[in-house]
Amino acid sequence: MTTRPAAIHPGRVLQCFDHFVADLAGPGRVATYLTIYAVEYAPELGTGHVAFLRIRGSDPADDLDLTFTDAPEMAGRMQARLRRLVAEQDVSRGAGTLLDQPPAVAEFRRLPWTAESVGWQIHPVGEGPVVEAHWEDPEPPFWTAAAAGTFTPERDILGMLAGFGRARVLVDGRPAPGEPFPDPWWEARLGRPFSSTHVALAEASLTPGDAWWSRIGDRSGG
Repeated sequence: MTTRPAAIHPGRVLQCFDHFVADLAGPGRVATYLTIYAVEYAPELGTGHVAFLRIRGSDPADDLDLTFTDAPEMAGRMQARLRRLVAEQDVSRGAGTLLDQPPAVAEFRRLPWTAESVGWQIHPVGEGPVVEAHWEDPEPPFWTAAAAGTFTPERDILGMLAGFGRARVLVDGRPAPGEPFPDPWWEARLGRPFSSTHVALAEASLTPGDAWWSRIGDRSGG
């Protein structure tokens, strides 16, 4: 066993969730953007799942905007939070999503993470299409520690990230258009190429650790 202690972040945990993003681009206006939040700890939001899907086709008649949740009150608070982020901060937006439409109540099923893929199935409780998404061709996951100002100005972010080379988003079995691409927003913050289609697990937001960042090189703890 090592004699070096673990590096203990001194900040207060604000929220923790898993976040799945499939940001797919095609020719012209063609694009698909699916984001799924599995919120595990967030006192100001609540817990549950919420998904936003936007599809833009070569023909505007093929456009689609959907929102799903199994926790409507949490979803409303998440929409308000995202509206503030988009209005006030430099965030990776992808194709964007509608953040004010009432979400449809749905059941969420997480598919196993294998060597080839990970995914979700979303089944509306009432009327509405079934959405199934697969993140495929995974890159090796890595742990990320981002000081306040890297991803968001006021919070430190700790979590695991993994990029994916391919993705399939199906709406009632019909494939949505677009392919993953190298995302310059992420490359600027990670210092390396990173896919627009990715997963963050145990993404924890904390109050800033300030001087802690200068000490983690020798793992001196909090």
